[in-house]
Amino acid sequence: MYSKSEQTQISASRFLLPFEGKLSCENRWVMMADLIPRQELEDEYASLFSEEMGAPAKSFCMALGALIIKEKLEISDR
Repeated sequence: MYSKSEQTQISASRFLLPFEGKLSCENRWVMMADLIPRQELEDEYASLFSEEMGAPAKSFCMALGALIIKEKLEISDR
């Protein structure tokens, strides 16, 4: 089961860290996030799930982010 959230991702410049710092726009993860067409990909991702049946799926951004981090850092999913 997948239900789209209407939340939009905030930009790096508006994201506040707990110690009152800000994310750098030159951060490699921030730059990569700006390259991903999230809305189009989320529509396709959502179409793979039933709206009535099954356990709730993780959000598209979380699933894609976890996969990208795993691959970029060459770590196992074990």
